[in-house]
Amino acid sequence: MKKAHDDSKKVASRADERRQALVEAAYHSVAQHGLTGLRTRDVAAAAGMTHATLHYYFATKDLLIQAVIEYAVFQRMLAYVHHYEEGDPSEGLHTFLTVLYQRMQEDPTTFLVLYDLLRHGSHEPAIRDMFLQQNIYGDWHRSLTSLLQTGIEQGKFRSDLDPANIASLLMTFMLGLGMTLLAPLPTPVEPIIDQIERWLNT
Repeated sequence: MKKAHDDSKKVASRADERRQALVEAAYHSVAQHGLTGLRTRDVAAAAGMTHATLHYYFATKDLLIQAVIEYAVFQRMLAYVHHYEEGDPSEGLHTFLTVLYQRMQEDPTTFLVLYDLLRHGSHEPAIRDMFLQQNIYGDWHRSLTSLLQTGIEQGKFRSDLDPANIASLLMTFMLGLGMTLLAPLPTPVEPIIDQIERWLNT
């Protein structure tokens, strides 16, 4: 019984590794060639698998693209912003803004991949819908809203703020900062972040 359980865990682990390898290969393909250059056969080959194996894990190209979006957001963009919603709300906000910007500088490819996908989403409803999935920006928005609400209740942030609207504003700001990878702002980013924090704090 135990052997069967262990064998099952090994199979599941192997499947997770293969799926992850395919997603990473697709991510790097978009980074190098853009979404228009994404070819599932090339992705399979880059991951050391057959085309049939890729379709076993991702029955359609759209499912593969969805996985790339989730990978870019959760494993590359937000993975280093640890538990910003816990503890002191002011410190959590500072962590969210500064660490995410630092991550942007260290790993610009992630933001460029997301921008390419978002650009296609403007005229491809299927891709746009992927970004509207609750587990993409929805969870991110909820955690920020909760952080801001807690800060207001504790007197850390201004009482006249609308947490949901400010959360959307902060997300828009941070995603927009990715554009500075292509065209730098006329002023440094750090003082802008400091200004935002002082604006929100009591």
